[in-house]
Amino acid sequence: SGGSDVYCTVDGQPWSVERLRRAILEPENEIDFSSDDDNGSLNDEDDVELEEHCSSSEQSAEDSQDVHDNIRISASLKGKNGHKWSTEIPQKRGRVQSKNIVSHLPGPKGRGLGGKTPLHAWSVLFTDSLLNKIIIHTNEEIGRRLSTVTLHQTYHSLTNLLELKALIGLFYFCGVSKSAHVNCEEMWCTKYGSSIFRATMPLNRFRFLCTCLRFDDKATRVSRKKEDKFAPIRELWDDFIANCTAVYTPFQYCTIDEQLLNFRGSCPFRVYLASKPDKYGLKIFMLNDSRTWYMVNAIPYAGKIKPEANESVPSYIVRKLSEPLYNTNRNVTVDNWFSSIPLFDKMLETYGLTMVGTLRKNKREIPPSFLMGKDVGSSRFAFDATKMLVSYVPQKNKTVLVLSSMHYNNNIDSKTNKPELIMFYNDTKGGTDTFDKLCHSYTTARATRRWPMRVFYGMLDQSAINAMVLFKCNISDDKSSRRQFLTNLSWSLIEPFLKKRLQNQTLRRGLKVLIREMVGDDESGSEKREPTPPRKARCFFCPRKNDRKTKLFCSHCKRPMCDEHRAKVCEDCLL
Repeated sequence: SGGSDVYCTVDGQPWSVERLRRAILEPENEIDFSSDDDNGSLNDEDDVELEEHCSSSEQSAEDSQDVHDNIRISASLKGKNGHKWSTEIPQKRGRVQSKNIVSHLPGPKGRGLGGKTPLHAWSVLFTDSLLNKIIIHTNEEIGRRLSTVTLHQTYHSLTNLLELKALIGLFYFCGVSKSAHVNCEEMWCTKYGSSIFRATMPLNRFRFLCTCLRFDDKATRVSRKKEDKFAPIRELWDDFIANCTAVYTPFQYCTIDEQLLNFRGSCPFRVYLASKPDKYGLKIFMLNDSRTWYMVNAIPYAGKIKPEANESVPSYIVRKLSEPLYNTNRNVTVDNWFSSIPLFDKMLETYGLTMVGTLRKNKREIPPSFLMGKDVGSSRFAFDATKMLVSYVPQKNKTVLVLSSMHYNNNIDSKTNKPELIMFYNDTKGGTDTFDKLCHSYTTARATRRWPMRVFYGMLDQSAINAMVLFKCNISDDKSSRRQFLTNLSWSLIEPFLKKRLQNQTLRRGLKVLIREMVGDDESGSEKREPTPPRKARCFFCPRKNDRKTKLFCSHCKRPMCDEHRAKVCEDCLL
């Protein structure tokens, strides 16, 4: 079950999955991560466009009469379409069915094994090549804006990799400090704001960069949007998802569900989901590791989906999301919007994956007797050649149907009096929901009317969680919380830019002192010590005829000065 601890070996070192889960959830004690749906029923959604795709092709099914060589069944129940079920447990030959023998060890792989620091773990997901694409298109937008400006300001300039990383670091710092929705003036205020904002960049520069961030070529956007409404950020999204998939192998249990990025601005594919706290936003179909909540794959909903012939939309989404898992004998848990008998058969026979999910009562393969609940807490079991069906009555006048191509038993949990299949579904169904709640807890999302910018904020939240999973897997003895991880990541992104900014000769003295205190520059202490000149020098301010020699020099401009031209000012007044 999901509560038992699992140890794996990564780079020769063992690490505990349960300890990783506790570390990620530690700062979110105020959030309830348990599901309200203890019975395994589906959350309702109000998405007219998607509901229209639940066509008869999903609700109808072909008779599944194929009998595997190692299983013998006796048909005693039939669905409305003639699908045969047996109330007896199939007789199996062999100790463990091959479909439940998982291949490929879980954990980081490839470039994901090198994440020894938060920044390194994050950088394998948001690579420099990916960031350079943002820089190219952002500078193109800056150039277009500057061509129409008559009065240029100091913050009107092109950006670079160091500055973009510093900007992202500020986004993460906003999330850690819960100030993503705080007014910018307050964040940069010397009285109420944090000094890290003022030290990194001016307020006007921050606003200018946020306004100019772009993720695609504007010159070709119109033609690309005719084929893909997600075109303004498609290339960046595909690169990011490819990186997430390439550096991590999930555990044996995964979850497919949806995430909603809250957004109320203008967008052609914005949806309404009554079951989500934010209600309105951008929908992301997602495949997550049920144990670590790592996002393995994701597909954005960008309007009408066109699956292949004779394939329903839910089946298409499950098939595309599961591509990284093909022929690994892993299990995928889904809700009843995705579940169908033909899909379970296809995923097992064609792609080597088992599935567990709730079923809607309109499926024609379900025996009519399974739709009528009896006593509260009662369970019924049915089996065919490759699957089992459970009908469970959690409360009066309510029946929950759960289908599995992984389980073959009628065991009942002694503590809860629920079938083990129901317990397994409850343990593994929350992978995506928990991931979504983690994204909300320290979100970087600021108010914006541009939906590509909202997707970019979502990618930053998603990459932070994935990076922490990689980091914890590589550093088995690390005990830092998620808040500490995000703080370290934020500082690692900002620090190089601060050191570069310190070299600016025109930077105000107060900012230089502030930055040197933050980066630990030794010059902050040397400035307070009066330099010892090699010999006396004539006072710079006295007339030459006075010929006053002195050993005192200004610590700022290094000019010699006599006692008459010295000023006694304390450090606070000087700043």
